[in-house]
Amino acid sequence: LRLLRFLEALKWGPYGRLRRDKMSIRPNNQQGYTLIELAIVITIFSIIALVLVPSFASLSETKSIDHFIAQLEEDIYFAQASALSQGRKICIHLQPQNSLYKITGDSSETLVERKYSKDFKIEKGTLNLQLCFTSNGNVPNFGTWIVRTKKESYKLTFYIGKGRFNVSKL
Repeated sequence: LRLLRFLEALKWGPYGRLRRDKMSIRPNNQQGYTLIELAIVITIFSIIALVLVPSFASLSETKSIDHFIAQLEEDIYFAQASALSQGRKICIHLQPQNSLYKITGDSSETLVERKYSKDFKIEKGTLNLQLCFTSNGNVPNFGTWIVRTKKESYKLTFYIGKGRFNVSKL
């Protein structure tokens, strides 16, 4: 604080006018920033960047997980809606060793084939790695699948009758 007052006293004259003598900090013919000022600004920006970059990486990973779970839910709804609209059996086949799942019709034609990141692991809980919707949109078997990520785990629970399911964090 004393240093700032001293510098101000050197810079300003008695009537609030800027001094133009040899005591000023910068000569009149030079403009720009000193090396110390630039170093301070670069240090501040570096500290801010060090704080923000890890949070962006975490945010990106969280969004990736949310996107995968939402896509899986939409594909399950698609399989159920296809079974209802086409009046035939539609199945979802999980292939965790290939990081892949397929939605197929009763004549085994592929309606959707979706690869997903190896960071996600889909495991059978109490339900096999195949889920079928009957022509009325119901599932004949009930149970759970487990989706594991680096940060979190999710449980997909399929209820018997009406083809309902639920996704919850473990």
